[in-house]
Amino acid sequence: MVVADGLRDKLRSRYYRAVVESRVRVIVAGGVVALAAGCLWVRLVYPFAFLSAHSPGWLLHGPLLRLWRLPRDWSLESMILYPFGMLAIFALERLFPAVPTQKTLSTGLVHDALWVLLEAAVALLVFHWYGRLLSRTYARHLTFLTLPIPRSLPAVLRLGIAAVVLDLARWFQHWLHHHVSWLWPFHAVHHSQRELNLFSEYRIHFVQYFARYTVSVLPLLMLKLQEPTVIWWILLLSWHARLYHANIRSDFGPLRYLLVTPQSHRVHHSRQSEHLNHNYGATLSVWDYLFGTQLRRYDVYPETGIDDEKFPLDTAHDIPSLVITPVRQMLYPFLQLWTSRKRKSQSEVQLTAL
Repeated sequence: MVVADGLRDKLRSRYYRAVVESRVRVIVAGGVVALAAGCLWVRLVYPFAFLSAHSPGWLLHGPLLRLWRLPRDWSLESMILYPFGMLAIFALERLFPAVPTQKTLSTGLVHDALWVLLEAAVALLVFHWYGRLLSRTYARHLTFLTLPIPRSLPAVLRLGIAAVVLDLARWFQHWLHHHVSWLWPFHAVHHSQRELNLFSEYRIHFVQYFARYTVSVLPLLMLKLQEPTVIWWILLLSWHARLYHANIRSDFGPLRYLLVTPQSHRVHHSRQSEHLNHNYGATLSVWDYLFGTQLRRYDVYPETGIDDEKFPLDTAHDIPSLVITPVRQMLYPFLQLWTSRKRKSQSEVQLTAL
């Protein structure tokens, strides 16, 4: 009896401990998601705060009840686009799926939706200040880069020039992430998704965001473009990226010679060796045709992802996985670089010994 009572108490203690640990994980996960969701809400209401001189940095110090004071003209109009845009892409995925067996609400989409929240939090808490730093640095040391374009030139034409310059810069930045050994592990986080979806655009390591953000802001500063000029253009680029990351079977017909398509970008994410180092375009495909990196096969829709057994894949969408997996994926590039450096050091020691 004594043994049985002791065993019962031990099992009961383990049960209660497991219950408490489970509740703590739920509370922590709920807090993280709530914080990220709040940041996302602010980003939707005022999505281009990083470009404005009146950006809501005071939100980080003031009470959240003052959120109603944010501008609500074009911001709310752009916010309304989100549900309709998402429904349209979901409909296209159902009608013209690149992978018919992939569910609309797949595990990959659930995890990438969390990356949307992470991106919103990082953008609001970090890149607001980084944007101001870039602007100040440019004003103090880099004004010689300002292009001598007459102010009489229409803003639309200046925007067109900026779009071309920005897209070429992003093409080159993308090329570097594939060909510079220490940059690839960070970019591999983006390429790891095996169930491409409209949120996969946001699966980007925060280190890579610094490069992308710098490349995106500099052309605007060089051409002295103001916020109202670029708002809808940036929205258009964002939705284009969501479209070509989605599970859609389309090469856009003749437009494929001008724009990046769901088919061409799926090839870029391919796991097959013959597809590597192709299709780097961010918006325009003309750079890949110009530099010889366009894969001229428009009927292939390969499997996506990276071939690394050590990468923490999205295998489940329960709460512990949603909390732990992104953290492990964020740490992955640093572990890869550490392992690579360690192996290099060991090889040098062995060569020295010989």
